[in-house]
Amino acid sequence: MGAQLSTLGHMVLFPVWFLYSLLMKLFQRSTPAITLESPDIKYPLRLIDREIISHDTRRFRFALPSPQHILGLPVGQHIYLSARIDGNLVVRPYTPISSDDDKGFVDLVIKTEKDILLRPELEELRNKHSARFKLWYTLDRAPEAWDYGQGFVNEEMIRDHLPPPEEEPLVLMCGPPPMIQYACLPNLDHVGHPTERCFVF
Repeated sequence: MGAQLSTLGHMVLFPVWFLYSLLMKLFQRSTPAITLESPDIKYPLRLIDREIISHDTRRFRFALPSPQHILGLPVGQHIYLSARIDGNLVVRPYTPISSDDDKGFVDLVIKTEKDILLRPELEELRNKHSARFKLWYTLDRAPEAWDYGQGFVNEEMIRDHLPPPEEEPLVLMCGPPPMIQYACLPNLDHVGHPTERCFVF
């Protein structure tokens, strides 16, 4: 009797377990392979497409290791692209425009250094709302006859071009992690901007 119950129990449970396993396989989302597994490793990616978007803007598409791979970069973070150009190693930070929903590739939009992304729109905002919108550019390598800042973000620049902490402004930052960690955040702190009003995206 005991052996019959055991066999019956096995016969009843096996189809239930099989059905459960099958449903889990059908509806369970598989975890995609991540390209950027470690920030300490350089990952070689092959350029597979380039597109001219405007006179000063290009889109570059790089293949990931497989069609199932995603980049795996947190939102608002940057990657460093390095290449040998005319025998010199050139390294630049970029924020991908593709998302982790895109598998098998990563897209970068790159402006030539002559122009600033959305510059006409930013200057239109400044002209229309000068009492509420102040605009100041800074470049690490500025061209000749540049009317704005040159160099890295520093305490003096923050004092001169941001509202004082007493006005309780919300400070929004986007840029390469070293710029945020070693230039923006420490100098905002020196000026007195509280960290809860500083947001990195």
